[in-house]
Amino acid sequence: MKTVNSVRWLRISLWGIALLLVVLTPAISQNSNPGVIPIQAKAHGMTYGEWSAGWWKWLLGIPADQTSPFNWPNTGACSTGQLGSVWYLIGISPNPGTATITCTIPPGKALFFPLINVECSSLEIDPFFGATAAARQICTAADLQGVGNLFAEVDGVPLLNLTSYRAASPDFDFVVPYPNILSVPGHDVAAGAGKAAADGYYIMMAPLSHGTHTLHFGGSVLTGPLAGFSIDTTYHLTISN
Repeated sequence: MKTVNSVRWLRISLWGIALLLVVLTPAISQNSNPGVIPIQAKAHGMTYGEWSAGWWKWLLGIPADQTSPFNWPNTGACSTGQLGSVWYLIGISPNPGTATITCTIPPGKALFFPLINVECSSLEIDPFFGATAAARQICTAADLQGVGNLFAEVDGVPLLNLTSYRAASPDFDFVVPYPNILSVPGHDVAAGAGKAAADGYYIMMAPLSHGTHTLHFGGSVLTGPLAGFSIDTTYHLTISN
């Protein structure tokens, strides 16, 4: 009887292990980039698309002056407007070369950043204007067409399958100060509220270990309304209190 029971429990244990492998293997195989939150996952309670809306609300809400994240190459102030367990990074369009940013980030912070992205809103002019939620979705999809040459490296190790990290935001409300990054020559956007939608390729990095790290990422728009636009940004990060 003891032998029969032992065999029975062995069979049950082996069956359980096999079932566990069946369940876990797809999840493991879907994430080809260790340290990157999978695109289909909810990270810190939100989807990639929802985080992309948060990223734009964060960026649009900062004045276009010396505090702007676009001045980080000079100020190294990556803490601008950052709250919570996820910090946002920006990509910068250099002309030519790569934009380089050196800054310190507290430990335990996930990092969310676009390889290349676009938004359309109710406050802007073409090719970034959309009067309705449907029009804004069409606008972002049109502006993002022709994206290529996506790349991202973490400490010299390339990330894979970057085209799978595309995420469209829900339609969202936002508020801009004055001056703001929506203003273009001949068309200043006053402070106020608007509605927007976004689309792009994003990465959500799990918190990096203490010490120094290098992120290098970007992409290009090869055809379409924004042809010629590119992102090439290198971060030298120190993870420390």
